[in-house]
Amino acid sequence: MAPNTAFPRYFVAAAGPADTLGPRSGDPSWVVRVQDLLRIGHGEAADREWVVGADLDGNLDLVAVEDRGGLAGEAQVQLAHHEVASGGRIRRIDAEQLFLFGAQLLEQPADTAGLNAPVYLYGRMTGPFPRPGGAELPALDGQLTAARADVLDGLAEGEANAFRYSGAAGSSTAGRSFNLLLPGGPLEEIEAGRSIVLAYPMPQPEIASLDAANEALTVQILYDLLRGFPEELARTGKPPLARPVPVPSRAAYAAQLEREGWRVKGDRAVRTSKRRSSVGTMIARLFDSESVTLPPQGTTEDFFAVARLALKSLDGWPEPRARALRARLRTAQADAPRSAPLPAAPPGPARPLPPRLQRPRRDDWMKDFIGAHVKPGGTVPRITSSAARATSSGTPDWRSDFVPEPAQAPAKPREASPEWMKDFEASPKPDNTGRKR
Repeated sequence: MAPNTAFPRYFVAAAGPADTLGPRSGDPSWVVRVQDLLRIGHGEAADREWVVGADLDGNLDLVAVEDRGGLAGEAQVQLAHHEVASGGRIRRIDAEQLFLFGAQLLEQPADTAGLNAPVYLYGRMTGPFPRPGGAELPALDGQLTAARADVLDGLAEGEANAFRYSGAAGSSTAGRSFNLLLPGGPLEEIEAGRSIVLAYPMPQPEIASLDAANEALTVQILYDLLRGFPEELARTGKPPLARPVPVPSRAAYAAQLEREGWRVKGDRAVRTSKRRSSVGTMIARLFDSESVTLPPQGTTEDFFAVARLALKSLDGWPEPRARALRARLRTAQADAPRSAPLPAAPPGPARPLPPRLQRPRRDDWMKDFIGAHVKPGGTVPRITSSAARATSSGTPDWRSDFVPEPAQAPAKPREASPEWMKDFEASPKPDNTGRKR
């Protein structure tokens, strides 16, 4: 872990030097996919419209909308589709200092409860923005600390501003890119328009090159944040939510229960084994029964609706810092489309992709942070990650090294589990013969 002065206070950089991505900030030639479209201003100063784009390594940058002609053809198509699909609606963020954060992993520490409990997001931070065109673009891997309620509220407030892809975005169906505004510092900094973090749940770069949408990952984050909340309400004597917490995939949820000794028949599950996972333990505590009704399978909109109900049940929410962050958001209209002359000749061959960074991207730096939160012999944290699904060849979900939990069935092959996660696997225990089992 490294000290940090230029980035938000709640962001802790991983050990090692920052990447300086060269004199390229605002250069559209590096952008291979579009994540967002927004306006940024501060106070009474004139605001400006920006495209949020990502390069092949997942580094986020801002490109002035008047420079959109320098984007790759597919990025321009997606940008035009979003503008039409959104009806010209665009949000304005009032910020003197905005940071972009690509969140690849969410950690919920064990033995913490309540929506105000801290969680940790791991990913890559770039900024601050706006920056002069052609300036160097600092980028750091690290950990951003937020409250559960901060993440839920940020996603709920940002739902209406999701970027809408067409069906040609590398997948068979249209998808969306969701975002969330998070506080990177204390209340006084947010009120001054500083330390404001605009975060995007980010698929791994190898996955995003096929499909830039983050909808499935966003749903998984919402589910993992909400799944234990009914139990917390029951434990504190508060009334239950008006609707149950759904699951991303009912079939995957039922399969998980069956692996843990439950027999599923129709809408009911009956426990036939004393062996329990975190899922089985949660169900037993919540329902105090050997037979339960399976939760419904939810749409993306269902998860956002339950998130809003959970926030309403939280005493004193929104807190002053959350209100200050919400005050930074306004709805505006996009700039009028700029006409461009028709080409006099057919376009030439497709532009080659920009180069990747001349270094391998590693994620084992996350191990240092997560390991610091795991107490010896204690319960391991709950992990949500864009790389947390099985591959088509049967590679196990690396989250099972922490806690088994239901997940959506993969739609396409995923990359192999990080090697360092094996350090968190439970050590084999010897039986009464002295042999390891």
